[in-house]
Amino acid sequence: MKIYIATKKQDVAVAIRRRLKEAFQDKVSFTSSWIDQESYGNTPVCQKTSIAKRCDKDVRDCDLLINISDETNVPGGKHVELGVALGLDKKIIAFGRRENIFHYHPEVVFCEYEISLIEIIKV
Repeated sequence: MKIYIATKKQDVAVAIRRRLKEAFQDKVSFTSSWIDQESYGNTPVCQKTSIAKRCDKDVRDCDLLINISDETNVPGGKHVELGVALGLDKKIIAFGRRENIFHYHPEVVFCEYEISLIEIIKV
């Protein structure tokens, strides 16, 4: 199963990816290439177009999108990535807390705890 992790926090994505690799070993791979990149905060505008296109492709290539909430409502690509995944009928799990109206969408599986996340994923 190919998984895309969508969250504002890179360190959280790295930790979740590690835990999922431990739980499912070679049954999962990850399309979220942004996780291994340097922070985008200082990225020149001329490079942001290619980053956006790559993230869009990564979402399109996944089987499952995991949308991870933050403690506070924050803007970010994860909301767009969730919309792309919904539009493509991808399997989606919202993890953490409900941040926006699309976390209530009937096609989005919601879980609050990491143990639930691992139990919900079927590989």
